[in-house]
Amino acid sequence: MFKTSKIEKAQFYLDKAFRISQNAAKAKKYNLNNKREKKKKNEIYKIGIFSRNLRNDLENIKEMFPDPNELENFYKELFEITINVEKLGKAFITFSWFNNKLIRLEQESLRNIHNAEHIDEIEKSKKIFYGRASSIMKKIQKHFTYLDEARRTLRNFPTIKTNMFTICICGFPNVGKSTLLSKLTTARPDIQAYAFTTKSLMVGYMDKIQLVDTPGTFKDILFKMNWIEKQSYLAIKYLGDYLIYVLDISESCGFNVKDQMELYKNLKKQFPKKKFLIYFSKNDIIDKNIIETFVKDNKFSKVFLESKDLKKYLKKIKKD
Repeated sequence: MFKTSKIEKAQFYLDKAFRISQNAAKAKKYNLNNKREKKKKNEIYKIGIFSRNLRNDLENIKEMFPDPNELENFYKELFEITINVEKLGKAFITFSWFNNKLIRLEQESLRNIHNAEHIDEIEKSKKIFYGRASSIMKKIQKHFTYLDEARRTLRNFPTIKTNMFTICICGFPNVGKSTLLSKLTTARPDIQAYAFTTKSLMVGYMDKIQLVDTPGTFKDILFKMNWIEKQSYLAIKYLGDYLIYVLDISESCGFNVKDQMELYKNLKKQFPKKKFLIYFSKNDIIDKNIIETFVKDNKFSKVFLESKDLKKYLKKIKKD
């Protein structure tokens, strides 16, 4: 979703800015015979390039990150619950402060170099400038570290169309959610053997309908949920026009029917305004009479045993 470049350590940007300034100075020619004046021109030129490049790099890092207030609700809340907005803001403020400080150091250094009467004074002013810039950058290293952590989190945000008719597929691990997604769409999910081990939501499409595999038990409050459950919960909350609840009453998934029904009721309670569809997976190993009795006992309204029937129904409700 968010394409961001790796944020390096502070020393990397110092070295880069210094290298660029040195290379630029080598190509610069001065038609001066006076060594002192030539030295002044050269150091002033290098300091200017160093300062400009370093400040630009810090500004570019800040611009990698979106303003959460400009994001769609799904991404806005995902941003706010997975990224420490306070630490992010503090890093940005520190970068702005550093850039202003660097400008002042540059101005002071250029003034001292301009007024220098001897070459050793020029050399001293130059060393003071680079030393102070380097010292301050190293003191704010923790902000580079955190911003790269935040960047990695952003890169794992799922790519979801927030303004598209969306169906969320819910249920316990191994009940057949991923298989159903692949039958309904062109998606080829990476089916995991363990609960909620995927890094991002699986998404598929059919006839302008977006289907999202949303794993999770949602027992904890949002902030305590794991990474994939947070994404699932918010996808259901903000994007789900319908929810397909996948039941495996054969219990071959490793979860008993009681627990599966408890999750279903929990979802109904948390999302009372959502419309639910029930899909029985693995029904080829269960007697149809058992399924019929189960449906009657639980008073399900919309039930599907075959993915092709479910697919037809989804196309119908999309048109309606």
